[in-house]
Amino acid sequence: MSDSARQFVDLGAVDYDAWVPLSEAAQKLDRSVGQLRRQCKDKLAPRGVAFHMAPNGGGQRVWHIHVSHDARLLRGPVGDANTAPDLSMYTQQQRADTFARVACVEAFRRARRGDDPLCVGPATQWMGTLIAHLRREHTTIKISQTSLYEWHRKYNCPADTVKLIDHRGGDRRSGQQHKRRARCIETFKGYYLDQRGTTLREAWRQTRAWAQANGLADAWVSEATCGRKLDEWIPAEVQLMHRDPSRWRDTCAPRIVGAHADLEPGRIWMGDHGQCDFFCWWQNTLIRPWVTVWMDGGTRRVVAAVLCVSPSSDTILAAFGDGMRDPANMGGPTRVHVDNGKDYQALTFHGQTRTERRRTIIKRGEHCDEQQFAGIFAWLGIEVGFSLPYNPTGKSFVERWFGTQRAQFDKTFWTYRGKDTTSKPEQLADILKRGRDIPTFEHVAARLKDFVAAYNANADHQMQELRDHPGPDGMLSPDQAMQQWAARMIPKDPGAIDLVCRHWHKPVTVGKHGVRIAPLGVPLSYDNRHDLSLAEYRAPARKGRKKTRVLVSYDPADMRTVQVWTLDGRFVCVAESPLLGDLPDAVTRDHLAQQQRENRQYAKALKAVRQFAPREYRSAAELIRDAVVAEHVEERLAATGTDDATPGPLKLRQTAVDGQSSAAQRAHAQANARPVLSMAGRHPSSTPKAGPLSRRPLIQGGRSPRVSTAGRSIPRVNIQQLTRPKDQEDES
Repeated sequence: MSDSARQFVDLGAVDYDAWVPLSEAAQKLDRSVGQLRRQCKDKLAPRGVAFHMAPNGGGQRVWHIHVSHDARLLRGPVGDANTAPDLSMYTQQQRADTFARVACVEAFRRARRGDDPLCVGPATQWMGTLIAHLRREHTTIKISQTSLYEWHRKYNCPADTVKLIDHRGGDRRSGQQHKRRARCIETFKGYYLDQRGTTLREAWRQTRAWAQANGLADAWVSEATCGRKLDEWIPAEVQLMHRDPSRWRDTCAPRIVGAHADLEPGRIWMGDHGQCDFFCWWQNTLIRPWVTVWMDGGTRRVVAAVLCVSPSSDTILAAFGDGMRDPANMGGPTRVHVDNGKDYQALTFHGQTRTERRRTIIKRGEHCDEQQFAGIFAWLGIEVGFSLPYNPTGKSFVERWFGTQRAQFDKTFWTYRGKDTTSKPEQLADILKRGRDIPTFEHVAARLKDFVAAYNANADHQMQELRDHPGPDGMLSPDQAMQQWAARMIPKDPGAIDLVCRHWHKPVTVGKHGVRIAPLGVPLSYDNRHDLSLAEYRAPARKGRKKTRVLVSYDPADMRTVQVWTLDGRFVCVAESPLLGDLPDAVTRDHLAQQQRENRQYAKALKAVRQFAPREYRSAAELIRDAVVAEHVEERLAATGTDDATPGPLKLRQTAVDGQSSAAQRAHAQANARPVLSMAGRHPSSTPKAGPLSRRPLIQGGRSPRVSTAGRSIPRVNIQQLTRPKDQEDES
């Protein structure tokens, strides 16, 4: 080899990207290191494609081969050597320590090249300063001069990152011990992340038992290590979310925080239900009423509030309709924020139920009718936003108003029960027992209306969102803010609000009895016989043509009539119920619900009467049947000697005369049809003598023995009296 090949090459003049070290070149060319070293000395060096020089970062000189020698030596940002390996199978601490070692190697190489101004001169002068600096920067790994040279020898490219991982405690080459421990950790998570509050020690014991049963006992850690590594395996927030969801929602769950400037006055409504903390009379029943509220987010004005016995889509619709009809609300909203409850996701508001929206997937090739009922909100051009599940912060203004209601409205009643059991007044039991100070439902509804009006007109509050200008007199009431800030939206057809704000039923077909709906499970039919409006929809389906479906809307306060519409929103007619149309008073959905409750109570009571009916009310035939069955059961128990009265399996026995026994018995009875002699005074065991005027009776006379059935004594029945002819009764 020539001297030029062995000479030291200046580091600043060498492009290391074009030269590949001997070990890396041997791996890429699939050659041994010794064979390639001899080839460099004899052939490649004289050609100028191999040099014996110091590697990048300093150190002992090794052979380097130029990339022009073979295309397989080319490397770049896309090459395998420059691609970082996948370290997801390792723990978070192992990955962090590995990247710290890579940073130490880079700092060590900069110091050897002289790029670090703090490291000048021989390595013996700056090695201590460099190690002290790296120890302060990377406190989780141990750094020494020996470890720096070892990491420098192992790491040559990003693909060598895996070589710097600490595999102590298991197989250094394959990482099998880590995989075994990962299985144990996943099992431990299943035991520990539970709302039952399993302790750390109990979860560790259960995991140890599982590991021993599956041959992984050597891979599981001690209890002390488990406690020390707990937050590393499972983040604290994840622990709280699985073990205490309520506390996690209050402390860690994402909150919907919106700036007041983003809420356009009069255009964003928020709706929710709230239960009152006092009792009142409703149809001779003590209840805690509910309040359904719609509030404007921009002005904090309660646009509508309805008192109800139980919240439902009817109360939501009633409150929303009142708010839309009130001219003080400036024409209604353009967006609503509602709860995730089933009543807020009803078909009336969205055109589909929550279940239907979840499974609405149009299959390939299936016909989809674009003219579908889209719901009240879509017909009014209102966007809908749902709050996060179990997160009340999406409607924080409404939730805050419920607090004001409890403090300023609920506590004014003598039947106030407190927010919880700790704040329950001691006098509540005496007040409920006397019954004099308990308000009625109608009285509470009237007072709620006055309270809402006073709240909207009150300017003495601390809501900074309603401050018009600085100063003590700068506060506006919700009514004033609505009048000054909100822009009025004028509907094109004022009467359309009354038509849309009704309860809508899912599409139905028109039959011979008109349209048929079932609100609350009560089937009702409606028809219009005065004209032929439903005639075109009543036509039966033909081949290739389906029956046309229509929409039905009704007022929950009067179920005697309904309105029929097409799916695209065209009015058809008003249909009347033949069952309810002649009634003078309105029939509400509450009446239907009351009827359903009474029907269920009646069915339940009838079932109980049939099951526990007194035997004194049973007929003689029923008593005889029960006595015969009880006697048969007692005989069977005496014969088998067991208390099990369950019959054994049945088997059929076939004969040649099957099917003829009934005819033979009838013929035999007709041939022996003679008057039955009186058997009075004879013992049941005696047999009457045969004679020209006597025969053996079909039913042996005498008195039936007393048989005990279900713990009750059944009176004796003289069977002969039931079968004795009238003439024999006169002779006796």
